[in-house]
Amino acid sequence: MQSQPVTVLEVDSSKTGTGKRGPWTLHKVKASDGNTYDTFEHSLAQQAAASNGAPVVLTFETRQNGDW
Repeated sequence: MQSQPVTVLEVDSSKTGTGKRGPWTLHKVKASDGNTYDTFEHSLAQQAAASNGAPVVLTFETRQNGDW
């Protein structure tokens, strides 16, 4: 696990679909460090959006899905 202090710039929840486990929404969190962090957890996306430009600490895990 890694941690990064950032400011949340934008939360975009425009990707949705249905998979084996049912419907899903991918939330993309754009941060002041220039990275975009993805999560399927709605509560995390809500907390990020509610930060209103205040500094936050993102704790994240990098995983590779597929051959890229």
